[in-house]
Amino acid sequence: MPETARRVGDLRGGRQSADRALRGLQVRLPGPKAPLLHRTAPLPESITHVISGEPRRRALALFKALRAEGIRGVQFDSSLASSPYVDAAGLSILATLVKLPSLPYSPATNGPNDAFLLLHVPVKGDAPPCVRLPDGSGIYVVRGNAVIAFNNYTFYCPFPHPHSYRRAGS
Repeated sequence: MPETARRVGDLRGGRQSADRALRGLQVRLPGPKAPLLHRTAPLPESITHVISGEPRRRALALFKALRAEGIRGVQFDSSLASSPYVDAAGLSILATLVKLPSLPYSPATNGPNDAFLLLHVPVKGDAPPCVRLPDGSGIYVVRGNAVIAFNNYTFYCPFPHPHSYRRAGS
């Protein structure tokens, strides 16, 4: 029996035969040894696009309520990337779970049944966010065209009951 056929036969013979056939096999790659890298802490949720805990529960509730109020699609502002709790990709996944499609980013083309979500840290005089995050920042919702100054936005929130509101003094 040729040597190659015997080795293949050993490999088909079970784990012990495979171990015996591979014993002493070494692979050497050219170049210096690569250092062993390992994480010492979990990755931030915003990198993995996983939204969990209370922010997840609140975001899902928001999307369900928006859909129930006739919102047909959502867009996410790039400001959402600055939060350690949520990001646009993670929110898009959650919106999809409740059958609310994410629209391509184009705030000027939003219709009255489209929502634009943005992240803002409220200061004195600001309207309250629709969803407050653990760090004090919040998710604000604007229905329709969102290409106006923040101070001129008319915000919309579907809960506890649907309402629109503006920044104090605007």
